[in-house]
Amino acid sequence: EDEPSGRRKSKGTAGTKRIRPSGSAPTTRPPVSKHLSIERLFSQLEARGCNIRAEAIPPVTETKMISELCAELQKCLTRTNESRVSREILKQLGSFVYHEGDDIQDCDVVLLYETMGIVLRHKCSTLLDLIQSVPEWFFVQVECWHVVFIMAEKKLHRRGAGGSAWLRNAKNCANHILLQVVDALYSQLLWEEYGMPSPSFRDIVFEYLKSLCAAVDRVLPLLPAVYEIMTSKRTGLGPLRWRLSRMTERKENDPGSILFVSAIDPALHVKFISTGEPILCSQVGPRMKSFNKMIPRHEIDAVWALIGFFSSKSADGKPLELLVHSLITYRCGSLPSFASDLAPNQHQLQTASKEVKRISVLLSSE
Repeated sequence: EDEPSGRRKSKGTAGTKRIRPSGSAPTTRPPVSKHLSIERLFSQLEARGCNIRAEAIPPVTETKMISELCAELQKCLTRTNESRVSREILKQLGSFVYHEGDDIQDCDVVLLYETMGIVLRHKCSTLLDLIQSVPEWFFVQVECWHVVFIMAEKKLHRRGAGGSAWLRNAKNCANHILLQVVDALYSQLLWEEYGMPSPSFRDIVFEYLKSLCAAVDRVLPLLPAVYEIMTSKRTGLGPLRWRLSRMTERKENDPGSILFVSAIDPALHVKFISTGEPILCSQVGPRMKSFNKMIPRHEIDAVWALIGFFSSKSADGKPLELLVHSLITYRCGSLPSFASDLAPNQHQLQTASKEVKRISVLLSSE
């Protein structure tokens, strides 16, 4: 069934919450998810030192060979309702690579890359499209990317020849996936811009996004990469557009087509999965630059939430410094750099105080 906004209601409930129709619009704006609450994120960061942390990978318990596991995984793709089995096999492969990486034969390295490429080409679309349409396959794709990044961490991308060669460029893959994570999180921070009545991701989706970021962090420092995504003229996050979901056989002009709002064209993701060609920013330029130093307050708050979400280690130097400087000194920032004859009001002082404390937490995190 299609929602009035053009987005399909997923038959599964794992990815997004169902919104009950009501006779009148809500009188208050729904709150941001607790997983993206600025206060909660920075409180956790102050207590823990990081918000993204890789979980321990249990040792291998499976006695099957890599070739057997890969064959079973490929068979799962031909069956329905096999996402849970697929996830378990991918977890076993990830554990095998993490604990036995040095002993893996080159032929098995090639087989692993070939199999991961096959999995990623199955029901191939962006993270946001999968979360809203087929969340159970979003979970499978996350586990698949785990294996890819663990292989890179263990330097297996340097061994063997063949397989899905583009997967061996771990940094390109990490940037590509991180771009989609930022887009997905934006959809929950600025949901009106994404055509949503309220934030819709369930807790399990945020947990999987966090685990995906922890996997990316194995090969690419998160905050500097997020800064590039926000500001890069070449590969940054571009403007929002209506997109055609790839989880439907309908054509774009079909009245029943499934549309959703995103900064990323699913067709370009498919091209990356086929060729490894990065998604380039549109001629309009990256999102942060498009405001021309007139960043609205809701955008500033969204970026603060992203900084808190992606904080995995200490302040990460110059990129984070530049990003925070932009948030504070641009117009609508708490300490704008332009001259003003107006005295600061109480709300501005409170906002500035909160942001100074956040900076302190970032600098002191380890």
